[in-house]
Amino acid sequence: WRQEATMSKAWFKPSAAPTLVKTIRSKATRRSVEVWVTTCIVSNFGKEKQARCSVLINPANPELSGTANFPYFPRGGPVPKDDVKSMHADWQPRGYVTNWGGMEVGNGMLYPASVIDGLVHQLGGLRLRAECNLRFLQNGLKRFPVGSAIITTAGGSVLSKEYDWIVHTVPPFYKYHDNGNPLDALRSCYRDSLKEVKNLASKPTRVACPLLGAGCRGFPESAAVDVAASEAVRWRDSTDDPTDREVHGETLLFGLLDQKLADDLVGAIEDASGYPNP
Repeated sequence: WRQEATMSKAWFKPSAAPTLVKTIRSKATRRSVEVWVTTCIVSNFGKEKQARCSVLINPANPELSGTANFPYFPRGGPVPKDDVKSMHADWQPRGYVTNWGGMEVGNGMLYPASVIDGLVHQLGGLRLRAECNLRFLQNGLKRFPVGSAIITTAGGSVLSKEYDWIVHTVPPFYKYHDNGNPLDALRSCYRDSLKEVKNLASKPTRVACPLLGAGCRGFPESAAVDVAASEAVRWRDSTDDPTDREVHGETLLFGLLDQKLADDLVGAIEDASGYPNP
């Protein structure tokens, strides 16, 4: 079970509090990176929880439509070929199958409740859907580019209890990215997302982020960890903007389901930093 495309553990551990694994601070700025283990980054990591995050980076699709178009989809891609008209008998798996709705099963199928984007849209409700639809309309009904990011409010009251803002970014599929290196596109997701946060007038100081690419996009965990670590350190130590040194404790928080994955990310961040953190 892995981040970004992983069923939340909150359903069987609803009262389990997020736990901080490590804080890795910068020597050049007042920014820091934290790695946490949580049962669910959507419903158990927000502003009223121990992590106290007001912004969530959400791995989205290019139409900002959540998972509404498909009742299931393959881990690692590609995007489903055929529209699925019903929600039950026509697509429900019966025993061992290799193909559903024109899609190869591959490493297995995922459902809306299994992925962060699905949970975000479920809890954000009609208000979030309307805001995403408006942004898509304002973009000329064009798909948002892979690697880009756009920010919205959290929409409805349920998700708004957890977060004030949602940054929707479009990660590439590791095996189905036909426009350059997928690792570069994944790096762009982190960079564009953090630029969107920086442009907010409210200047939020704690931003939640999953391990982008490691779930339904099909990136090997080691590659997703390396990109996350290098981009987190690049953001943390950036002094391009002279005001960065005056930022009051900006923090990027990774919320992961798996302790081993969290430990691997901590090690990668320390390696990318070039110095261990006590």
